[in-house]
Amino acid sequence: MTAPIVILSDYGMGAGTAAIKGVCKTFAPQSHVFELSSDIPALNLDAAADVLCAGMQAWPEGTVFLNLVDNGEKGRRQAVVATKDGYIVVSPDNKVLAAVEAAHGTAEKRDVSDLAACYGAEYEKTALCHGRDLAYVAAKAAAKEL
Repeated sequence: MTAPIVILSDYGMGAGTAAIKGVCKTFAPQSHVFELSSDIPALNLDAAADVLCAGMQAWPEGTVFLNLVDNGEKGRRQAVVATKDGYIVVSPDNKVLAAVEAAHGTAEKRDVSDLAACYGAEYEKTALCHGRDLAYVAAKAAAKEL
């Protein structure tokens, strides 16, 4: 059985959010995909951290949370955190992830930068491409293939 995937982004509603859901369903077709919010103010890590930390408690153990809010800092590695209370968080290793670790504890953390295989990477270098990389990792985590 695959875990649910819950997305947090600053993409707004539209094609970007739909593309992320499509990647999740492609690689974890049995997972249900939900949005925690797509309305985080652009690049606002504090708002994303607040919404994610508060919202996680409403979901069952094993839920995979996909944070797509980042400030675009170059060279940031991608990380997966398994929390002490049973959640999995896929996120850039930024202030949002640090807030989750502080609020929920860390059972395991690993760099998954090597798993990123962006669709269209040869012609697209955008935040959406980066988001699809993370969506792929979230789907693999939900399908218990990480």
